[in-house]
Amino acid sequence: MKKLILLFFMVSIASLGYAKESEIRSDELAIEGADKIVKVEVKGLVCDFCARALDKIFRKQPEVAGIDVDLDDKRVTIGFKEGKMLDDKAIKKLINASGYTVEKIHRG
Repeated sequence: MKKLILLFFMVSIASLGYAKESEIRSDELAIEGADKIVKVEVKGLVCDFCARALDKIFRKQPEVAGIDVDLDDKRVTIGFKEGKMLDDKAIKKLINASGYTVEKIHRG
């Protein structure tokens, strides 16, 4: 029984370390199908409804390959299709129309 508890404990600890490592790596990964990535710091992101609203708005844009909304960091990562892009003015307009404020846009 002690061996079983010890094994369970070791597996739990190992999986916590793996989860943390994958979280770090997932932030660095590109959005699938995206040629270029733009990260936008957004003021006002507080709930899943916020994330869904922005996701819906941006996925309607023909230039967008995908979007990731990080509520903890208040960051929206937008992936663009090959050869496509929205300029900062268009990104700000879409986010502002959704009721949020753009703090900063990072192009990488």
